[in-house]
Amino acid sequence: MASKINKKQSIFLIKLFLAFSLQVFSNENIDSLKNLVPGKRNNDKVKLINKISKAYSQSNFDSCLFYANQALVLSEEYKYKQGQADSYYRIADAYFYQYEYSTALDNYNKSLSISNKNEYMQGSANALNAIGIIHMFRSEYDIASEKYEKSLNLYQQLKDEDGIANTYNNLGNLHLFKGKNEKAYEYYDKALEIKKASGNIKDVANALINLGNALESMGDNTKALDYYSEAYKLSNDIIFKPAIIKSGINIGLIYYSLGNYYDAIEFFQKALEMSQETGDISGMAISLSSFGNIYYDVGDFEKSLSFHQQVLKIYEELANKDGIASSLYSIGVIYSDLGEYELALTYYTDALKLNRETGNIKSLSNSLNSIGNIFEIKGEFDSALVYYNEALDINEAMEDNEGMAITIHNLGLLYEIKEDYNKAIEYYNKSLEIEKLLGNEKGVAISLQNIGTLYKNQEKFTKAFDYYMQSLALAKKINLRNLLKSNYKNISEVYQSTGNCEKALDYYISYSIIKDTIFNEESRKQIAELETKYKTEKKEAEIKLLTKEQALQKAEIARKNIFLLSLTTGIILIVLLAFIIYRRYHEKKKANTLLAKQNEEIRRQKQDITDSITYAKNIQTAVLPPIDFLKDKFSEHFILYKPRDIVSGDFYWMTTINNKTIVVAADCTGHGVPGAFMSMLGVTFLNEIMSKFGELPANEIIIELRKHIITSLHQSKEERERKDGMDLSLCIFDFEQMELQFSGAYNSLYIIRSKKLPNPRNLESLIVDENGKLGLYEIKADRMPIGVSLKSGEPFTNNLLKLERNDSFYIFSDGYVDQFGGPGEKKFNRKQFRELLINLQERNMFDQKEILDETIEKWKGDCLQIDDILVIGMRV
Repeated sequence: MASKINKKQSIFLIKLFLAFSLQVFSNENIDSLKNLVPGKRNNDKVKLINKISKAYSQSNFDSCLFYANQALVLSEEYKYKQGQADSYYRIADAYFYQYEYSTALDNYNKSLSISNKNEYMQGSANALNAIGIIHMFRSEYDIASEKYEKSLNLYQQLKDEDGIANTYNNLGNLHLFKGKNEKAYEYYDKALEIKKASGNIKDVANALINLGNALESMGDNTKALDYYSEAYKLSNDIIFKPAIIKSGINIGLIYYSLGNYYDAIEFFQKALEMSQETGDISGMAISLSSFGNIYYDVGDFEKSLSFHQQVLKIYEELANKDGIASSLYSIGVIYSDLGEYELALTYYTDALKLNRETGNIKSLSNSLNSIGNIFEIKGEFDSALVYYNEALDINEAMEDNEGMAITIHNLGLLYEIKEDYNKAIEYYNKSLEIEKLLGNEKGVAISLQNIGTLYKNQEKFTKAFDYYMQSLALAKKINLRNLLKSNYKNISEVYQSTGNCEKALDYYISYSIIKDTIFNEESRKQIAELETKYKTEKKEAEIKLLTKEQALQKAEIARKNIFLLSLTTGIILIVLLAFIIYRRYHEKKKANTLLAKQNEEIRRQKQDITDSITYAKNIQTAVLPPIDFLKDKFSEHFILYKPRDIVSGDFYWMTTINNKTIVVAADCTGHGVPGAFMSMLGVTFLNEIMSKFGELPANEIIIELRKHIITSLHQSKEERERKDGMDLSLCIFDFEQMELQFSGAYNSLYIIRSKKLPNPRNLESLIVDENGKLGLYEIKADRMPIGVSLKSGEPFTNNLLKLERNDSFYIFSDGYVDQFGGPGEKKFNRKQFRELLINLQERNMFDQKEILDETIEKWKGDCLQIDDILVIGMRV
């Protein structure tokens, strides 16, 4: 008898995430919002920028955070408190959808605090709702419930129907998570009534899905399927893809639970394809995980493992600890069934560690149960008991009846193995009573079967038969074919043990029939079709052969002996020709097979390489400074960073030392992977130099960096040697002394100022605006790279300049100015770049970045991006 584990943990977890109605904006809508920004002023501008941030919240973390921070800066400047509250809420959203719940919670609380102080009821209600969601994910149900109730009270005062419905939905999720399915159903039903009255079909579809979840948890699969199907139809009618994916997955899960794998696979496949099309990562993860569960059920552990490993990879790339833990748990289940108990224990333990970190109590209970299962299998009963009891304590504290049923069953099994049958049956009956209380007919049927097996093992065949028959009746009622199969087999064994061979044979036949039905319906159909085709073709061949033989006989009688020799010769030639054709065909087929294998291997290797480079991008992004590093140093700033490939040879680096801010923009030799390696070296060496020397003049930092590059790459001045290195602009801002140090290797610094600049060495006035008020000046870089060159021994220049308020500074790589496009597909060039910069001075840095980005994209047109692009703008 196997221990009872919750194999649906990962599915259940993600279904709860999907229970929230998420609003998705198209790029067209985002572009429309952006076009409105220049025409807005003050508070209206803040509201619009926050709306843009909301549009990016689920699809683009950096953009969501960027716009939210811009809105926050403006709202603080305008002393617009509602805007500040909304901005902190949007910042929290960005982190929430990255699964960084602690950071999200901090910012939601900031939003709540500002809203409360300024009697901004809408902001308070929204923040309370979001805070409740995070506490629910952490299984802090009492706190979550308190926040939801306060939020609901505020929404009711505001008469905000959407807010009321969404809070009902969240209360439904809370009770579903706690295993209080009927209460969850009540809240979901209230939400549905409000959504129906609003006439919003998308919200109605999502509400129907939630009701289906509650009914499925109550064991009413038939009614749940009706709700899911209605949601699926509504979503398809209006082509609402998120709900099509969610409802399709849920329909697949119902079919899966009923053992109808072919229909389940059909819906999972559709959901997977649409998830890939729309970039719905959660949908992809659930679909792949569902395929893994199906292959697990049919005993193909190799394929099951492959699917769950794919899901694990998705969650690792997202840094989603809950998802990682769920995948590790599923992989542990597979290894446990393969008898690899030590390996299974490793995966369960890793999942348990993550569950403790995230505070996901429900998943923690499942991991504890499964670890207990392993110790039980190994005969280490005391250790198993420790884990089961901790799981039971958690279940009781959470009032999680479903979890209690699983843990109590496992305790029953433990006592059965220890041959304490009275204690075992006591726990089994407790588990059965809980399943009945939950109204979970599937759980009741499984518990009845397990009790029957306990009695069968004790050779109490009458009692065993009674429990098996009750389980069989329920399995028939709710069409659980896997359970039907095992019950038929168990009843057959009971009859065989009592000497009733005729009945034993009847039930074994029923077992064999349903076993074949589950696994071989499609195979039988295909075999029948092939057999029919084979018989038809064979009959036609026989008729043709008979006709040919009759014709030959008549011809042989009529012809002379000389024709017989000719015929023989002809047949030999035909056979030889046929042999040659067959041999060539065989060789061609063999070559095609080899070519196909080679193509598949190339495709796989290419995918592996792409996956590796994509992962490398995450590492490269992680070592770059945070995008808002300069927020407190400059009144405004932007970083336009557009790698040509997945990873970039351009990089930016920033730090603060002794109240001086250092900003670097660098362009390494090459782009893509080679450039990325150089960029990582650059970042590493800059960190090392500052750690070792502390404060240095700008030119000395570059000189030290050149030494590190030459030494690490073992460069000499051989002509044939590759001259790898980097071009770089380095600025040191001293805001206490209002001074700037600049030093550059090939890459210059542009300054735009309303006053005329003094004329130090390397400074050149390039252009003035049309009103003659602003001038763009260039401090030229030294014409030598950071790396080996003929000038490797020469020092770099340290340029000093006094800062003025509203000075604008730009450092950049050559990717922007060298981009081909426009009329005649020529380079954008520096002249056009300078004119664009000076014409943008009336705009804030936030707008400048957007216009620079849009300009180069429009200029590029159908041309390929030829190099990495990096532009950094800063305003004092």
